[in-house]
Amino acid sequence: DTAEMLAGRIEAALGKIRDIENRPVSASIGVAVYPADGLTADELLEQADAALRRVQEERYAANPAVPHRRRTDQTKSAA
Repeated sequence: DTAEMLAGRIEAALGKIRDIENRPVSASIGVAVYPADGLTADELLEQADAALRRVQEERYAANPAVPHRRRTDQTKSAA
């Protein structure tokens, strides 16, 4: 609960930023908790990434008018 609460607070703070140089800004956070979601760093990262994708898909489904950019393999490797 604490990790999800913290993620919500970070998203809320970032949500106050409307744009940077006239480009819209948004933020999504995926949370994974040890040991419930994984025992290794790789497992936790995989679960956090899956949680992030769920949040983004839910947000897009709730408001399809908002531009939605899916991460490509190229942007994922740069992250």
